[in-house]
Amino acid sequence: MFKSDRKSTAVKSLSKSPKTVRIFYTDKYPFICNTSFRIVRVRNRQNLCHCGQSANKPFCDGKHASIEFQDGLSK
Repeated sequence: MFKSDRKSTAVKSLSKSPKTVRIFYTDKYPFICNTSFRIVRVRNRQNLCHCGQSANKPFCDGKHASIEFQDGLSK
């Protein structure tokens, strides 16, 4: 389950643990998580927005291509 606003997203765990993971967006970094986590099984893939311009945050909608976003990692 996802609940989001412009700067953060809460992701509720499907396990019995009551802990909620919060993902925060900043201008300098794509996202910051408030806890450590481990992905144990992936059925479907979903990319998180890195450019900050997605209309479907926290997920990528491909907007980075039209704005020619550069993350500084590629040469």
